[in-house]
Amino acid sequence: MNNDFNDIQQLWNAEKDSLSANETSQEVLKKITEKKNDSTKFHYGNVFVLLLTLIVICTFFIFIAPVQETLSRIGAGLMIGVLVIRIVVEIYSVKQSHKLDPTHNTVGNLSASVQYLKLRRRIHGVFTISLLVIYTIGLFMIFPEFLLYLSWVPMVVFYGMYLVSGIIIILTLKKKIRQELVDIEETIELRKALTTTE
Repeated sequence: MNNDFNDIQQLWNAEKDSLSANETSQEVLKKITEKKNDSTKFHYGNVFVLLLTLIVICTFFIFIAPVQETLSRIGAGLMIGVLVIRIVVEIYSVKQSHKLDPTHNTVGNLSASVQYLKLRRRIHGVFTISLLVIYTIGLFMIFPEFLLYLSWVPMVVFYGMYLVSGIIIILTLKKKIRQELVDIEETIELRKALTTTE
């Protein structure tokens, strides 16, 4: 906990000179608002993609390939459950983000921003990795039933495509997640600048 604050403080000390002396509070508030809006768009984009994925998977398991085996049903349930949990977490993040008012330059708002950064780090860390592992386990639990209807070749191609697309998605999201965390850290720096100048 102290480590995160120390990291942010060191980052601030290293870059506080980037705020020019003639930069007004209004300009800083505008930057904070822009970064908050970018972060909110990222959350809504995540919710949209996850919701679309949830709809496609539910449609697939209900209308196209309803699974019959208990193991497959558990696997489908895991996949759907993980998506629902992740959607709820992103909506919670949006609500927490809205609590941060860019026009308030108080130490309390600065502290809330630091807590929000910690929340996003936790979400993007072990939590998301665990959900991804559970989702993949659920997918592999369906494999035996699919083998009853399909040969090995389409199954290997499907799981190969899952692996390749998963790597591409993870790399893309990793870049966006890094940017989101940097934006939050920069917002904290800007809030700190406003708090110390007033």
